[in-house]
Amino acid sequence: MVSVKNEYVKCLKLRLLAIVAVACLIPSVVMAAGAPYNTYKGLQMYGYQGWFNAQGDGADKAWTHYSNGGRFEPGYVHIDYWPDVSEYTKKYTTPFKFSDGSSASVFSSYDKSTVDTHFRWMKEYGQDGAFMQRFTHSIRDTKVKGHYMKVFDNAVKAATKYGRAISIRYDISSGGRDDYKDLLADLDELNTKYNFFSRSGAPTFLHHNGKPLIAIGGVGWEEDGGDIGDKGYLREAKFII
Repeated sequence: MVSVKNEYVKCLKLRLLAIVAVACLIPSVVMAAGAPYNTYKGLQMYGYQGWFNAQGDGADKAWTHYSNGGRFEPGYVHIDYWPDVSEYTKKYTTPFKFSDGSSASVFSSYDKSTVDTHFRWMKEYGQDGAFMQRFTHSIRDTKVKGHYMKVFDNAVKAATKYGRAISIRYDISSGGRDDYKDLLADLDELNTKYNFFSRSGAPTFLHHNGKPLIAIGGVGWEEDGGDIGDKGYLREAKFII
């Protein structure tokens, strides 16, 4: 009988990747213009979820993460604060109104101009870069996967344009049994396209100890969110690492 661990080892194509669980990083240091990001030490990085959609943005995901119960209108809202959209190139009109009667607008993470604005802000305010978040339990969903791919591609372009570091953070919480296989397949697909080792497709991809750095989050919680007998997702994390 082939053990699960041995089966994992056979399917792992990116054996040399440094996979690190990252919670927070120490304050930023100044990087020379055009210098590659060869260590996470001294960087101030952010988790970039990029999960907001708007009706008509092309993603066919309606008002994802703005809506409540599938509706985005007065009385049905999921966000805690309304975004200041004054610097966004593309905006989407909502059913909400300001006190003067004018329509309130929001942004969509699916738009290239939105991601470009966020990375421009990172440069303007001295922030080093972002971990692009991907939730393993939703990678199988075609629409969600398409959204992830477009946002990441736009982020790679913006990170290159503004000289910001970029990496990936997989959140394995609320996942199912053997979701690590979907994660590894997704990572292999991304590496094939962008070549994180040589950085040919992502010039500012974050490295550490001479290897691409990938962050794993959602590990160590008390609950077994996926009800898979893996409290804290420690088994899934072990397979990945």
